Amino acid sequence: MDDGAWRELADRFDITDVINRYAVGVRTGDSQLLASLFSDDAHLDYGFAQVDGLEDIGRFFAGTLTSVESNRRDVIALDQKVVSTPVMSNVMIDLHEDTAHVESMCLAIHAGARGDAGIVIVRGTQNVDDFVRTDQGWKIRRREHIHLWTYEAPGSAGGH
Repeated sequence: MDDGAWRELADRFDITDVINRYAVGVRTGDSQLLASLFSDDAHLDYGFAQVDGLEDIGRFFAGTLTSVESNRRDVIALDQKVVSTPVMSNVMIDLHEDTAHVESMCLAIHAGARGDAGIVIVRGTQNVDDFVRTDQGWKIRRREHIHLWTYEAPGSAGGH
């Protein structure tokens, strides 16, 4: 393989790693990890929230961006969220030198409580991202998070 082919493989690996780190950040609730995946000038469109710039993105993932918190609670209608397990798949990468258009699917499983009842919410979502190569590696510059479907069932999380 020539150097260009090796670089393309490395870029695809690095971009897929960002997608998987996003899932780890959601699962662990690590807002710093999540914010680190986005460029300084990033824009997020989560449907219920539009967020611009790295500082507000960090606050969004920490749950402290007050302008969107009531909308977020309407999306994942749990009184108490115990655990989230995002499963990322179908990562499609269209590379263009130092930018990339990336689409991925997520099966997001959230378990917690609504009132006194345990509940599991399963959501199918799609992320449509534009990535940019930075001095710190590949970062998400624009993200559109598209909700496709939701299923809810009684359940519990880890003995809760």
